[in-house]
Amino acid sequence: MTINQGIYNNEILDPGMLEATGLYMPDDGTGLITINAGDPATIDISATTGVFTNPETGETKKVEFAGVTAHTPLNFGSNSGTFYYFDINGGLVERNLIEVGSFIRSHVMLGITSDNGTIITGTSSYSLITRQSGSVAWHELLNSVQWVKRSGLVVEPNGANLALNMTAGVAIVASANNRVDVNNPHINTYSAITGTGNLIFELWRSDGVNGETLQLINTAIQAGVYDDGTAISTDTSPQGVLQPNKWTVHHVFFVQDFGVLAIQYGQSVFDNAVDAVAGVVSSPFETLPSFTSVLPACALLVRGAATDLSTETDGIFRVTDKTGNFR
Repeated sequence: MTINQGIYNNEILDPGMLEATGLYMPDDGTGLITINAGDPATIDISATTGVFTNPETGETKKVEFAGVTAHTPLNFGSNSGTFYYFDINGGLVERNLIEVGSFIRSHVMLGITSDNGTIITGTSSYSLITRQSGSVAWHELLNSVQWVKRSGLVVEPNGANLALNMTAGVAIVASANNRVDVNNPHINTYSAITGTGNLIFELWRSDGVNGETLQLINTAIQAGVYDDGTAISTDTSPQGVLQPNKWTVHHVFFVQDFGVLAIQYGQSVFDNAVDAVAGVVSSPFETLPSFTSVLPACALLVRGAATDLSTETDGIFRVTDKTGNFR
C-alpha cells in the first residue's frame, strides 16, 4: 500500500497562507496515515486539529479530529486509490477521487492511499491533480478575503517628519500575477515605498462624486486636521480642526497597481492616544469607494500638533493583520 501524506496543506499552500485564510491543518506530525501494525490491510490515522473559516461569515471554528485505528480503506482491493479528508465536525470522509469546489471549503485532506504498490498516476501527473484541487480551494477562499499579506508591506515613519515609507514585500491577490507567472498566479512582489512622492490623500467632499474627490498631493500628511465631511471641491484639505493634543485615526491603503500609499483622513476625534487606539476598531469609519480594491496597510494614529511620526507622542502605527483587518 502506498501512502501520500498531507498533500493538501504541505505541497500546495504554505502554512502562513493557510493560517490567514482559516483552512488549516498544522504540519506538526499529527494527522498521519500509517499501515496498521497488526493488519496491513487496514490503516491508522493519528488525531489532529483543524481550523476552518466560513468564507461567507468569516466565523472561525476549531475542529478536533480524533483519528481512527484499523480502518479499512474505501477502495482497498480494487487497485484504486482512496482520498481521506476530515470535515468541519471532525468526521472522517473518504472519496474515490480528489474533491474540488464547495466540498473543499469545509474539508481538509489528510492524505491518499493506493493498494496497487505504486503512486496512482505517476508523480508528475499526480502532483498536477492535487495542485488543481488546491488552487480551486485557494481561489474560493481568496475571493472571500480579497487579499493576504504574506510578508513585508509594513508602513513605517519616514524619519522625523510626517511622511511614510513602506517596506518591500509579497501579497497574495487573486490572479494578480497570472500574466507574468502562471505557476504562481496569486503571488505578487512589491517594491519599497519611500517618502512624500508616493503618498495620495483622499477625503470626503460634500459635492464630490460618491462623496469624494481624489487629490494627488506629493507632500507630507497635514497635521491639525480631520475629515468632518464638510469639504467642497475647491478645498484641498479636510475642514475639521484637530486641536493640538487631540487625536485622529487615518487609514492607510496600499494601491498595488501604482505602487503608492493612499491615506484616507480620520473621521473622528479622540481625547488621547489610548482612546484613539481603542477607536481603530470601535469607532465608525466610512471607507471611500475608491478603496474597495486596494490593500489596507495600517491605521495611523496622529496627534493634532504632530511633527514627528517616529515618536509615539505624535504618531502610532497599528498594522493590519494578514487579511487586511484594522486592529
